[in-house]
Amino acid sequence: KVLGVVRVMRLFHQLRVLVVAIASSVSALIWSIVFLTIIQCTAGLFMTQIMLDFLNDPSQPEHVRTQAFHYFGRWSHSILTMYQITLAPGAWGPIGRLLIFQVNPLFVLFFVPYGWIVTFAIVRVISAMFLKQTL
Repeated sequence: KVLGVVRVMRLFHQLRVLVVAIASSVSALIWSIVFLTIIQCTAGLFMTQIMLDFLNDPSQPEHVRTQAFHYFGRWSHSILTMYQITLAPGAWGPIGRLLIFQVNPLFVLFFVPYGWIVTFAIVRVISAMFLKQTL
């Protein structure tokens, strides 16, 4: 029986290594989630406030206002949009193009730095931190 347990333990060595690595990175995972959530909530609040005048302006095209409301009309919509932009880098395209080309070209000053700083730099640093902690 002891030899059978030893053989089974050898088969599950990689699983044990994986579980230990995940367990050792739980605190870093929690702080990463908190940090990204603060960034996304702040950016969502900022975008909701900026879009408020446009969304309430009846002189703007109805279909553009409807699409913009879908992404940034409420804080909850904005947070979901920022989550999408942060973790799926290609997702900013339709959202950013709508705001840049149909609302105001100055939105490029939000989307490009957000992509560079948050989507590229911060998410990559968090990934590197996990790799370092598990090795």
